[in-house]
Amino acid sequence: MARSAAPSLTGRYRIADTITEGAGAGQVNSFDIELQQAGDAVSGGNSEIRVTGQIDGNTVRAQFVQPALGYSGTFTWNLQGSSGSGTFTSSVPNSGVSQITRL
Repeated sequence: MARSAAPSLTGRYRIADTITEGAGAGQVNSFDIELQQAGDAVSGGNSEIRVTGQIDGNTVRAQFVQPALGYSGTFTWNLQGSSGSGTFTSSVPNSGVSQITRL
Protein backbone atom coordinates (compact mmCIF):
# COMPACT_ATOMS: atom_id res chain seq x y z
CA MET A 1 0.00 0.00 0.00
CA ALA A 2 1.48 3.38 -1.01
CA ARG A 3 1.82 6.07 1.63
CA SER A 4 -0.14 9.21 0.96
CA ALA A 5 1.85 12.41 0.62
CA ALA A 6 2.41 14.34 3.82
CA PRO A 7 0.17 17.41 4.15
CA SER A 8 1.94 20.71 3.49
CA LEU A 9 2.71 22.49 6.77
CA THR A 10 4.98 25.26 5.50
CA GLY A 11 3.50 28.55 6.70
CA ARG A 12 2.43 30.60 9.71
CA TYR A 13 0.48 28.99 12.55
CA ARG A 14 -0.94 29.73 15.98
CA ILE A 15 -0.50 27.05 18.64
CA ALA A 16 -2.97 27.35 21.54
CA ASP A 17 -2.38 25.10 24.53
CA THR A 18 -4.97 24.70 27.29
CA ILE A 19 -3.36 23.36 30.46
CA THR A 20 -5.58 20.67 31.98
CA GLU A 21 -3.15 19.05 34.44
CA GLY A 22 -0.25 20.31 36.52
CA ALA A 23 1.17 23.77 37.04
CA GLY A 24 -1.06 26.50 35.60
CA ALA A 25 -4.15 24.31 35.10
CA GLY A 26 -6.88 26.31 33.38
CA GLN A 27 -4.49 28.70 31.62
CA VAL A 28 -4.21 29.02 27.84
CA ASN A 29 -0.82 29.77 26.26
CA SER A 30 -0.47 30.63 22.59
CA PHE A 31 2.43 31.03 20.19
CA ASP A 32 2.47 32.37 16.62
CA ILE A 33 5.13 30.42 14.75
CA GLU A 34 6.56 29.89 11.27
CA LEU A 35 6.96 26.26 10.12
CA GLN A 36 9.02 24.81 7.27
CA GLN A 37 8.58 21.33 5.88
CA ALA A 38 11.00 19.05 4.03
CA GLY A 39 9.41 15.72 3.15
CA ASP A 40 7.85 14.42 6.35
CA ALA A 41 10.09 16.55 8.62
CA VAL A 42 8.79 19.83 10.04
CA SER A 43 10.62 22.52 12.01
CA GLY A 44 10.34 26.15 12.97
CA GLY A 45 9.17 28.41 15.72
CA ASN A 46 9.77 31.97 16.89
CA SER A 47 11.96 33.76 19.43
CA GLU A 48 10.19 31.96 22.33
CA ILE A 49 9.76 28.40 21.10
CA ARG A 50 11.46 26.00 18.67
CA VAL A 51 9.58 23.00 17.21
CA THR A 52 10.93 19.94 15.34
CA GLY A 53 8.96 16.88 14.37
CA GLN A 54 7.74 14.29 11.91
CA ILE A 55 4.53 13.91 9.95
CA ASP A 56 3.02 10.43 9.71
CA GLY A 57 -0.12 10.50 7.57
CA ASN A 58 -2.30 13.15 9.23
CA THR A 59 -0.48 13.00 12.58
CA VAL A 60 2.34 15.32 13.63
CA ARG A 61 4.58 14.29 16.52
CA ALA A 62 6.89 17.12 17.53
CA GLN A 63 9.28 18.13 20.27
CA PHE A 64 9.59 21.69 21.49
CA VAL A 65 12.05 23.73 23.51
CA GLN A 66 11.64 27.13 25.12
CA PRO A 67 15.32 28.06 25.57
CA ALA A 68 14.78 31.23 27.62
CA LEU A 69 12.64 29.36 30.16
CA GLY A 70 14.46 26.02 30.08
CA TYR A 71 11.26 24.08 29.24
CA SER A 72 10.83 21.25 26.77
CA GLY A 73 8.06 18.89 25.80
CA THR A 74 6.04 17.27 23.05
CA PHE A 75 3.07 17.99 20.80
CA THR A 76 0.87 15.44 19.04
CA TRP A 77 -1.62 16.90 16.56
CA ASN A 78 -4.14 15.14 14.33
CA LEU A 79 -4.53 17.30 11.22
CA GLN A 80 -7.75 18.12 9.41
CA GLY A 81 -7.19 20.54 6.56
CA SER A 82 -5.19 23.58 7.70
CA SER A 83 -5.65 22.97 11.42
CA GLY A 84 -5.25 20.21 13.97
CA SER A 85 -5.91 19.24 17.54
CA GLY A 86 -4.26 16.95 20.04
CA THR A 87 -2.23 17.07 23.20
CA PHE A 88 0.94 18.49 24.71
CA THR A 89 3.19 17.60 27.62
CA SER A 90 5.75 19.92 29.16
CA SER A 91 8.62 19.78 31.63
CA VAL A 92 6.96 22.63 33.61
CA PRO A 93 5.41 20.02 34.61
CA ASN A 94 1.99 20.21 32.99
CA SER A 95 -0.01 18.83 30.08
CA GLY A 96 -3.23 19.40 28.22
CA VAL A 97 -5.00 20.04 24.95
CA SER A 98 -3.23 21.65 21.99
CA GLN A 99 -4.68 23.26 18.85
CA ILE A 100 -2.72 24.35 15.77
CA THR A 101 -4.33 26.67 13.22
CA ARG A 102 -2.91 28.12 9.99
CA LEU A 103 -2.83 31.93 10.04
